[in-house]
Amino acid sequence: GERVDFYNTHLDAGKSKKDIRVREEQLQNLEDYIQLNSSSYPLIITGDMNINLLDHSSREIIDGFMNNLNLQMVDWSANTLNETAVLDYIFYRESDIIEIFLVDSGINQELLGLSDHPPIEALFDIRKK
Repeated sequence: GERVDFYNTHLDAGKSKKDIRVREEQLQNLEDYIQLNSSSYPLIITGDMNINLLDHSSREIIDGFMNNLNLQMVDWSANTLNETAVLDYIFYRESDIIEIFLVDSGINQELLGLSDHPPIEALFDIRKK
Protein backbone atom coordinates (compact mmCIF):
# COMPACT_ATOMS: atom_id res chain seq x y z
CA GLY A 1 0.00 0.00 0.00
CA GLU A 2 3.01 2.34 -0.09
CA ARG A 3 4.75 3.99 -3.02
CA VAL A 4 8.13 2.84 -4.33
CA ASP A 5 9.51 4.66 -7.37
CA PHE A 6 11.41 2.76 -10.08
CA TYR A 7 13.65 4.31 -12.72
CA ASN A 8 15.35 2.60 -15.64
CA THR A 9 17.72 4.46 -17.94
CA HIS A 10 20.25 4.07 -20.71
CA LEU A 11 22.66 6.99 -20.95
CA ASP A 12 24.56 8.07 -24.05
CA ALA A 13 27.44 5.87 -25.19
CA GLY A 14 30.75 6.88 -26.72
CA LYS A 15 34.15 8.08 -25.60
CA SER A 16 34.40 11.58 -27.04
CA LYS A 17 34.40 14.63 -24.78
CA LYS A 18 30.94 15.48 -26.11
CA ASP A 19 29.67 11.98 -25.23
CA ILE A 20 31.05 12.30 -21.71
CA ARG A 21 29.50 15.75 -21.28
CA VAL A 22 26.12 14.52 -22.58
CA ARG A 23 26.20 11.56 -20.14
CA GLU A 24 26.95 13.86 -17.22
CA GLU A 25 24.07 16.13 -18.29
CA GLN A 26 21.73 13.15 -18.62
CA LEU A 27 22.69 11.90 -15.17
CA GLN A 28 22.17 15.40 -13.74
CA ASN A 29 18.74 15.59 -15.43
CA LEU A 30 17.81 12.25 -13.87
CA GLU A 31 19.02 13.42 -10.47
CA ASP A 32 17.07 16.68 -10.77
CA TYR A 33 13.92 14.82 -11.78
CA ILE A 34 14.25 12.40 -8.86
CA GLN A 35 14.87 15.27 -6.42
CA LEU A 36 11.72 16.98 -7.70
CA ASN A 37 9.42 13.95 -7.95
CA SER A 38 10.75 11.27 -5.59
CA SER A 39 12.59 13.11 -2.84
CA SER A 40 10.69 11.45 0.01
CA TYR A 41 10.00 8.07 -1.59
CA PRO A 42 11.96 4.86 -1.58
CA LEU A 43 13.33 4.06 -5.00
CA ILE A 44 15.21 1.67 -7.22
CA ILE A 45 17.22 2.93 -10.19
CA THR A 46 18.62 0.59 -12.82
CA GLY A 47 20.33 1.05 -16.11
CA ASP A 48 23.23 1.18 -18.46
CA MET A 49 24.93 4.38 -17.36
CA ASN A 50 27.86 3.97 -19.77
CA ILE A 51 30.00 5.30 -16.93
CA ASN A 52 32.81 2.88 -16.06
CA LEU A 53 32.87 2.15 -12.34
CA LEU A 54 36.42 0.80 -12.70
CA ASP A 55 37.73 4.17 -13.93
CA HIS A 56 38.69 6.58 -11.12
CA SER A 57 37.25 9.78 -12.65
CA SER A 58 34.09 7.95 -13.66
CA ARG A 59 33.77 6.53 -10.15
CA GLU A 60 33.66 10.11 -8.84
CA ILE A 61 30.63 10.82 -11.04
CA ILE A 62 28.82 7.74 -9.73
CA ASP A 63 29.79 8.52 -6.12
CA GLY A 64 28.43 12.06 -6.49
CA PHE A 65 25.13 10.75 -7.90
CA MET A 66 24.84 8.26 -5.04
CA ASN A 67 25.69 10.81 -2.36
CA ASN A 68 23.31 13.45 -3.71
CA LEU A 69 20.39 11.02 -3.71
CA ASN A 70 21.42 9.01 -0.63
CA LEU A 71 21.62 5.81 -2.67
CA GLN A 72 23.15 2.43 -2.03
CA MET A 73 24.59 0.50 -4.94
CA VAL A 74 24.16 -3.18 -5.58
CA ASP A 75 27.72 -4.48 -5.88
CA TRP A 76 27.48 -7.25 -8.42
CA SER A 77 31.05 -6.68 -9.61
CA ALA A 78 32.36 -9.52 -7.43
CA ASN A 79 30.60 -11.76 -9.94
CA THR A 80 32.12 -10.15 -13.04
CA LEU A 81 33.37 -12.20 -15.90
CA ASN A 82 36.79 -10.52 -16.06
CA GLU A 83 35.15 -7.26 -17.10
CA THR A 84 37.32 -4.27 -17.97
CA ALA A 85 34.31 -1.97 -17.65
CA VAL A 86 31.35 -1.97 -15.29
CA LEU A 87 28.67 0.15 -16.97
CA ASP A 88 25.42 -1.22 -15.55
CA TYR A 89 24.04 -0.32 -12.17
CA ILE A 90 21.29 -0.98 -9.67
CA PHE A 91 20.83 1.64 -6.95
CA TYR A 92 18.28 1.73 -4.15
CA ARG A 93 17.13 3.90 -1.28
CA GLU A 94 14.65 3.30 1.50
CA SER A 95 12.47 5.93 3.16
CA ASP A 96 11.14 6.74 6.60
CA ILE A 97 8.28 4.30 5.99
CA ILE A 98 9.76 1.62 3.70
CA GLU A 99 12.77 -0.63 4.24
CA ILE A 100 14.59 -2.13 1.27
CA PHE A 101 16.86 -5.09 1.96
CA LEU A 102 19.13 -6.50 -0.71
CA VAL A 103 18.63 -10.26 -0.55
CA ASP A 104 20.81 -11.36 -3.46
CA SER A 105 22.52 -10.00 -6.57
CA GLY A 106 24.73 -11.12 -9.37
CA ILE A 107 24.79 -12.01 -13.03
CA ASN A 108 21.93 -14.05 -14.43
CA GLN A 109 23.82 -16.91 -16.07
CA GLU A 110 20.75 -18.02 -18.06
CA LEU A 111 20.65 -14.69 -19.93
CA LEU A 112 24.35 -14.45 -20.80
CA GLY A 113 24.94 -13.69 -24.46
CA LEU A 114 21.67 -11.85 -25.05
CA SER A 115 23.40 -8.48 -24.74
CA ASP A 116 26.87 -7.00 -24.95
CA HIS A 117 26.64 -6.45 -21.17
CA PRO A 118 26.34 -8.99 -18.38
CA PRO A 119 22.68 -9.43 -17.34
CA ILE A 120 22.78 -8.17 -13.76
CA GLU A 121 19.98 -8.80 -11.31
CA ALA A 122 19.02 -8.09 -7.73
CA LEU A 123 16.43 -9.51 -5.40
CA PHE A 124 15.00 -7.10 -2.80
CA ASP A 125 12.82 -7.54 0.24
CA ILE A 126 10.67 -4.40 0.45
CA ARG A 127 8.45 -3.87 3.51
CA LYS A 128 6.99 -1.28 5.83
CA LYS A 129 9.11 -0.34 8.83
